[in-house]
Amino acid sequence: MKRSRATTAPLITKPLFEAGVQCSKRLHLDYHAKRTPARSPRQEELVALGERLVDLASQAFPRGTDLKGVAKEDAISRTRDEIASGRPGALFHAVFQGGGVEVVCDIALVVGPNEVDLFEVKAGTFLKPRHLTDVALQVHAVEACGVQVKSASILHLEERYVHDGSRDYPVHKLFRSEDVTSRARNQLARVAEQVGSFQSVVDDEGMLELPTGTWCRNPLPCPHLERCRAEGPEHPLFELPHLAAVVESKLHEEAIESIDQLKISQNGLSSGQRRAVRAIQEDKLIVEPFVRDELGDVDYPLCFVHVLWHLDPLPRFAQSRPWQKLPYAWSAHRFEQSGRSYHRSFVSATQDDPRDATIKSLAEEIRDAGTVVVYDRGWDERFRALLEDMPERKTDLRALLGAPLLELGHLIYHGVYHPDFHGMFDLERVRGILGAQLPAPSGEPIEGLDALDDDLTDEDAAADAYQKILAKRTRSTTRDKLSEQLTAYVRHRSAALVAVRRLLLG
Repeated sequence: MKRSRATTAPLITKPLFEAGVQCSKRLHLDYHAKRTPARSPRQEELVALGERLVDLASQAFPRGTDLKGVAKEDAISRTRDEIASGRPGALFHAVFQGGGVEVVCDIALVVGPNEVDLFEVKAGTFLKPRHLTDVALQVHAVEACGVQVKSASILHLEERYVHDGSRDYPVHKLFRSEDVTSRARNQLARVAEQVGSFQSVVDDEGMLELPTGTWCRNPLPCPHLERCRAEGPEHPLFELPHLAAVVESKLHEEAIESIDQLKISQNGLSSGQRRAVRAIQEDKLIVEPFVRDELGDVDYPLCFVHVLWHLDPLPRFAQSRPWQKLPYAWSAHRFEQSGRSYHRSFVSATQDDPRDATIKSLAEEIRDAGTVVVYDRGWDERFRALLEDMPERKTDLRALLGAPLLELGHLIYHGVYHPDFHGMFDLERVRGILGAQLPAPSGEPIEGLDALDDDLTDEDAAADAYQKILAKRTRSTTRDKLSEQLTAYVRHRSAALVAVRRLLLG
């Protein structure tokens, strides 16, 4: 007897659905993976954050049953029985299997026999399209189980919430609830169609032939990206700077999967993309003339500055907000018109709020600067976000906001390319490639450009080190060592700015 598709179709979980939305090849690989790819430290932090937020949101529902950690079949059974009973109360981590889908709902509030209100907790401060799709998937599964969803809401962090510095978070102030029932229902037909499509994809080995694309990094980097890159061309299309999806789609329709296949005169390409095409096809470094012109047209004192920022999704200090970036370290290499130069730096190495001391010392350092060279964009946005909550530092913040900036990374993005960039413009990558391609510049050695400690060589490692400094259990000797490592790291970053400018000026 032939088995029906209903009994043989694979079950699509929320992670598999998200994988399928990103890329059919990723869905196929995830489904057949013998083990789940190890999470990065950042991913582990996001998972822990999500769990903590659900726990916090649950405080708004005093009568509740938590099914987290319960064996799957038991959780499904208990979810079904509790909702069927109609007894008022909340279920946390309720599990549903229906409509070809398995979902775990953050909060299911029982409002009657086989009737629920759903609440999905999100860590962001505003709704995103994928959040609505997530809720629609839950409604699809829940109602396929014979349960009526009376309403569906998203609880996300309130961006206007200002913390008081305590360990407690008033739930009704921390979260903002948005009813998305109608918007989620508008997506139900599309979700059902996707589920059916994804059930076919998992058994289709033809998915393994799909090319890479901008979707490989959107909304988050795919865990299979390195494998797919190794199997594909050396310079896939998604390396083109700022490649629009509509242009990418048209190129794929023309069977173009590699930058090497493009012509410099290709329709739809920006000047920056044409520069990348030419650099790759001619296998050389391209530096537009305006880059050297802008780097040479500076006023002194010339300050090369790098700032380290701490990001707390849940605010930790008094007068701080969700997802607000707080400065905790800086380094400046300063050059006077006379030729005199020196370096200064600062690291907040205590458990205290780093903003006051960091902002005060940095403002003093750059107050009379003729040009402040930074790499990444966001200087103005980040310091402006602190104005409202730090009136006592308003003068210093305005000095920082009034600094005459030269955004080196932005300038390189719009005027420099080499094939080894591979579409990425991070400072260390750019410095290394320019150093290999251009003659070594003359001048005094740059203080702090020495090799870094292997334990702290990038922004993620710096963030981890600062988290340890903030931890109460960290010993003072460990805190001192971490402070030294952070000082060396941030000094290296501002020194790298000096090195890149020297290389480009020749």
